[in-house]
Amino acid sequence: MASTMFGRGIPVGRVRAKPGVIYHDTEGGPSWQRVEDPVGTQRWRPIGLQGFPHVFEHFLPDAGATLPAPWGKQDTSAAGAPVTDYVADADGGNYTLALAADNEVETLTLYHVDQLLFDITKRPVFGCRLKIAPDITGGGGLFAAGDKFVFGLASARNATLDSIVTNAWFMATGANLNIYVESDDGTTDTDDTDTAVDYVADTFIEVWIDIEATAPTARFCINDSQVKKTSIAAATGNVQPYLEIQKAAAANKDHKVTVDWICTFSRS
Repeated sequence: MASTMFGRGIPVGRVRAKPGVIYHDTEGGPSWQRVEDPVGTQRWRPIGLQGFPHVFEHFLPDAGATLPAPWGKQDTSAAGAPVTDYVADADGGNYTLALAADNEVETLTLYHVDQLLFDITKRPVFGCRLKIAPDITGGGGLFAAGDKFVFGLASARNATLDSIVTNAWFMATGANLNIYVESDDGTTDTDDTDTAVDYVADTFIEVWIDIEATAPTARFCINDSQVKKTSIAAATGNVQPYLEIQKAAAANKDHKVTVDWICTFSRS
């Protein structure tokens, strides 16, 4: 029988335990179980989510060409032909957002098409496993100054990321490998805060964003460690899982993101 630990919120970065240990959220959220990935990396996974409004999308290869509702995508390209689609023959299922090499402004979004199912005051959680491969054709291996990729929680989409009313997300941008966090509750706007964690090009990372109820904050975790907390005390309304990659007009800037899975749910 698995042993049990008790606490509040996601256990990521809080406790070390053997695979099989169950962590219970005493504020009414789901339980989490320590598992070991095939590569030997231990992670927590939510279990017992049936009682919570949630999405756990694995992007299975047999899911077909159409994303399951409420998931959807958008593409602002004109001359180019970027890719927003399932990855053929991906082990366990993957989805990709891949910009084209054409010299034009492009934006690709994977989101709930503004179906905002998660009340920001009900302690939503966003989790994702993904990898970023910047500037494939150009060979530079970095974003340009005008390029961005955000992934996390957001209210209704706006073509200008900074104009989205409510958000709590990770961000990669500019000619570096930094992972930043941002959040906005309509009053407190936290921008471009470096986590001191860099991503490795074309290498999977696992991230979680936990909205806490006490003095509402967004807690950001990368690969099992908490990296930042930001204030979203004035946040109201609903949000959605939101991934968007943008590039400024430039040739060969064919950045690509590959998504393994996304987990989003409310805990109250």
